Amino acid sequence: MDLHERLKYWQRVLRLQDWDIELLQVKSREIGDRWGQTQTSWPWREIRMQIIDADDSGANSSQFGKPFDPEQTLVHELLHTVLDHWQVPPSGIEHDEKEAVLNRLSQTLLNLDRQSQADSYPLHG
Repeated sequence: MDLHERLKYWQRVLRLQDWDIELLQVKSREIGDRWGQTQTSWPWREIRMQIIDADDSGANSSQFGKPFDPEQTLVHELLHTVLDHWQVPPSGIEHDEKEAVLNRLSQTLLNLDRQSQADSYPLHG
């Protein structure tokens, strides 16, 4: 999967085409115990997004209890920008609740997109 191509697609879906987004695939040691992180500059409409390299995802997968999905992480990180005005402390219950909502939204959007693609190209047997 070309994550940069998927970024362009999800920018259109989430109406973030007017944002300049730099996507970097990094090693787990560069971002700690997470799959992705985003730095947003609202005045300049710029995003610097780091997503763990799929080959290095094993280091962080055990703590999340599910396999790493780079596209789901991409959508999750983009949703941080969409919902950035929902400010919460950097840790604690409110932060955990916001992350849970972003996880559900990103997984739901991805599931709908993948189902739509499957419906568009049915298997013939």
